Amino acid sequence: MLEKQASKSSFILPNFISGLLAGLMALTSSVSYAALIFSGSLQDYLFVGISIALISASILSIIVAMGSSFSFASAGPDSNSSVLLALMGGSIVAVSEGNLTGEQLLITVWVTISLCTVLTGFCLLLMGRLNFGQWVRYVPYPVVGGFLAGTGWLLVVGSIQVMTDISLKFFYLKELFQKNVMVHWLPGVFVCLLLLYVPRRIKHYLVMPTILVGAIFTLHLCLWLAGITHTQAINSNWLFERYSFSIPHSSLSLSAFFGVNWHAVMHQGTKMAALLTVVVLSILLNSTGVELETKIDCDLDRELRANGIANILSGLAGGIVGYTSVSRSLLLQRSGATSRLSGIITGLFCLLTFLVGMPLLSYLPKPVLAGFLLYIGMDLLIEWTVRSWYRLPRSDSFIIILIAVVIGMVGFVEGVLVGILASVALFVFNYSRIGVIKHESSGFAGHSNVVRTENQTKYLRVKGDQIYIIKLQNVIFFGTAHSLATKIRNYIETSTAKPVRFIILDFNMVSGFDSSTVFSFIKLKQIANASGITLVFTSLRRSFK
Repeated sequence: MLEKQASKSSFILPNFISGLLAGLMALTSSVSYAALIFSGSLQDYLFVGISIALISASILSIIVAMGSSFSFASAGPDSNSSVLLALMGGSIVAVSEGNLTGEQLLITVWVTISLCTVLTGFCLLLMGRLNFGQWVRYVPYPVVGGFLAGTGWLLVVGSIQVMTDISLKFFYLKELFQKNVMVHWLPGVFVCLLLLYVPRRIKHYLVMPTILVGAIFTLHLCLWLAGITHTQAINSNWLFERYSFSIPHSSLSLSAFFGVNWHAVMHQGTKMAALLTVVVLSILLNSTGVELETKIDCDLDRELRANGIANILSGLAGGIVGYTSVSRSLLLQRSGATSRLSGIITGLFCLLTFLVGMPLLSYLPKPVLAGFLLYIGMDLLIEWTVRSWYRLPRSDSFIIILIAVVIGMVGFVEGVLVGILASVALFVFNYSRIGVIKHESSGFAGHSNVVRTENQTKYLRVKGDQIYIIKLQNVIFFGTAHSLATKIRNYIETSTAKPVRFIILDFNMVSGFDSSTVFSFIKLKQIANASGITLVFTSLRRSFK
């Protein structure tokens, strides 16, 4: 009996402790992302954002923990999706400004967030059912790096706004260096530097939670030494408002639910498409990242299905988009988690915080949480613009930087589209440099395996130089077909001493060609006819005809 109890204790205790640690991280990130989304004109409704973020974190963590390939998986709101949701919120504010009341504006943003979450969930579930998991691996690597770098920049901008209520734009840079403003963002920068430096030097799963908890206590100590009361700290933008538990829906009037600006919601169509792309790529990156770190095989289709169901339930509860987290999943695994119980405890911790711990959130300093956002943003920027410069080809690095710049200056969707176009152009350029000519020879030097008579062999020795044989390879498309036609034309023009009478193109090693190459071969035939040359195609497979 004692051995059974000890075995049960050794099973529950590690999972319980690791679940609480991951729960603390999930709480910190959820509140940070809520502050990012509900900033600016929406900051008066931050309590709604925090509530739905905690609800989402609890649902996502529990459902993904139960359905993931990894027994230690943890999920919740993430930086990449939160950035896009923040952009949607800002766009809705811009479109609806002056036309809606504060409540109507809030419900319009909330409906958009919930709709995005449900639609994303259904798309993920469908992709998982159709076994699309492996296909998402074909997205160009520089595009993935570029959107992550762009996400990093938007997180940096968002974190500064959370700390100072000032948008990080060129015209407002001077305001950031005023004494009363600097005092708010310098602690966040210090927290960011600690998070960037210390975990790389000290490899332990408790390092990051310790830094965050230590920063919270240190800032409260500084406020106490400065004689600033809790109420004064809230009014001075050091701490969040004091919120009590309430269902977010209950704080809104019934008329607000009928005042949704559907035009503004539909206006977010392209951002919704970008959000789905970002979520799918993030699930791929996060799942493969956990797979590489833990050396445990993962079923991407299963991950898509689990995250899809979790997002559907989260969206129906009014929650925000989320998915598997690399950092929290690895935290669970490295802190001793042995079963899915750890991820469930992480979700229950967030749910318990929503039910009874909302007043405690007013003790979370904004600079610490914004510093956490700043750390994520800077880590992404450094990883994909600095470190990638030394491990990737220069062309890929330039595309990554190009995408990040376009995202920062124009928009997220535009940046990703520019990156895809640049990657396609680079691929075409690089592939066109791969020669389609495997070997070229004359009829004199290149004999077939056919046994010929003495007269035929003699004739080939005399007239063989008038036969031009080209063995082709790889895939022929418009770029390589044009260069092939140009090469043959130059050969015809330079062969004046013994003019060419036959050109033989051997397609035996060609794996395929696109329809645009037909025009190049038509042009080649016209050149041959004009010069009195017979054009011969050999080894053409039925699929080419």
